[in-house]
Amino acid sequence: MRNTSLIRIALIAAFLTFIQSCSKAPDPPNEAAGKNSIKGVWYLNKWTLFKRLDFYSDSTAVVDNHIDTIYRVKYAVKGDSLILKSHDSIVSTSTILYLSTDSLVLLHLFNSDSVLSYSRVSRR
Repeated sequence: MRNTSLIRIALIAAFLTFIQSCSKAPDPPNEAAGKNSIKGVWYLNKWTLFKRLDFYSDSTAVVDNHIDTIYRVKYAVKGDSLILKSHDSIVSTSTILYLSTDSLVLLHLFNSDSVLSYSRVSRR
């Protein structure tokens, strides 16, 4: 009788552990991995503002546009946000909608309402 009770308790504990592990929320994105993934050159491939983004390993970003203005800022990736700073003030906070080895999709870059889709390949 006592062995049956211990087996039931063990089975209930194992079942509850299994249920808890299945319902666990995914871990937040690794910010270091995001920062490493975003490094390099990104091309918008259309003639508009912010046509090229360059992200360097020293947290510097260069934003180039078609009117010969170049912005040099510091950047940080926090979760799904790309934060651009100039002299300790935030210049832009963008939402990273998608990031892979060859695609970067941003929303609200420099307060733009457009979704901007960048690639690693210049098509111009």
